[in-house]
Amino acid sequence: MAVKSRIWRMLRSWEDEAVKKLVRLALQYKAVVVVDVPNDKSVRELKENGYTAERKAFLSLGRIRRRLRGLAEWYGVSYREERLYSTICPRCGRKMEELPNRRVRCQCGFEAHRDEVPFHWAQKRIHKLSIPSFSSSAASPLWRLKKEVVTRRVVW
Repeated sequence: MAVKSRIWRMLRSWEDEAVKKLVRLALQYKAVVVVDVPNDKSVRELKENGYTAERKAFLSLGRIRRRLRGLAEWYGVSYREERLYSTICPRCGRKMEELPNRRVRCQCGFEAHRDEVPFHWAQKRIHKLSIPSFSSSAASPLWRLKKEVVTRRVVW
């Protein structure tokens, strides 16, 4: 039992450090944090079909997402949870054919590694993704203070 709790503490520590580093980098580069969330149907199928310990670890990313969202909101970093597809073509929207070595190809001529397709979706929708999914002005005390000062200048 002690080994199991030590492993969980180590995982939590790693998760916290990873999230802090992501938010720090997003602040430094003025980047948008976009989290590719899995489809509810696919997660439900994994849970119902009896999943292994490795898959259980994959499904427990909710804590990281909550922590990342909280820190991003606090520091005013744009944060979005979007579904970025890996088997649907970002050019034309058709379902792509799977090739060997995790590559996919569409009828329109688009071809890429399956893990790279979500990046193409993100590039296609960058303007929509750069708008935060929460109100960062209400979350950040510093932003509220700046807004208050500007409002007073206009009123006076």
